[in-house]
Amino acid sequence: MTAPLAELASLAALDAAESFDERAGIREYDGGLPRDEAEQAARADVARVPLVAVAADKFAPGWRADRRDVPHAYAVLPLAWALAHVWPTDAHLVVYTATGAGQWQPRLCKDTVADYGEPVVCNVLLADVDNPTHAEWTPATLAVAVEQHRTLPILQSAGWYVTAHGRRIVQPLAAPVPVPAVEGYLRRWLADLEAAGLAVDRACLDWTRHFRLPHVTRDRVPYRSPVVEV
Repeated sequence: MTAPLAELASLAALDAAESFDERAGIREYDGGLPRDEAEQAARADVARVPLVAVAADKFAPGWRADRRDVPHAYAVLPLAWALAHVWPTDAHLVVYTATGAGQWQPRLCKDTVADYGEPVVCNVLLADVDNPTHAEWTPATLAVAVEQHRTLPILQSAGWYVTAHGRRIVQPLAAPVPVPAVEGYLRRWLADLEAAGLAVDRACLDWTRHFRLPHVTRDRVPYRSPVVEV
């Protein structure tokens, strides 16, 4: 069976399969990207490229100071690369990072992040906009969304991608924001999106929220977003 995090291991450009197996607690490693491409992705210029953390799914346990068995299951990757890649699992991202590009981190939670011991920041904000009645896309509704992203001033610095029943707005930040302050940024941004006529999901105020990536395999069925703009 293919290890669920094998491809993430190659993206992080670890020195050897054995080191990944030891850290992630899996038995197999089947590669992923060619090593030179993985290293290129992992060594992105973090001064200008927003970073996110990607896991094979959203079910990793959260870090606690009194637990030694929490896996570092999230690879820290350039945002644009993570959104463009075709993932063999139901891969999700979180917007917070605690390490540099090409490194690994655990899942973090609000009630324990203060004890983590490293700065935790957000480089990007994400917001979900569901279709009316959570309906599937039609040519007409997609045309409306495209026009909004072409004309609404608040969306001119943002990217977006289509999900099965809505879209996800992707707003890179000019500078990293520490997680204690980021929900204030999120609150103002979501309010501005609502003022522009977008029905955002207020659950996105949570900086620990997981977001499914555009190109994934869900319940063994591949999903490819028809629109991904960053």
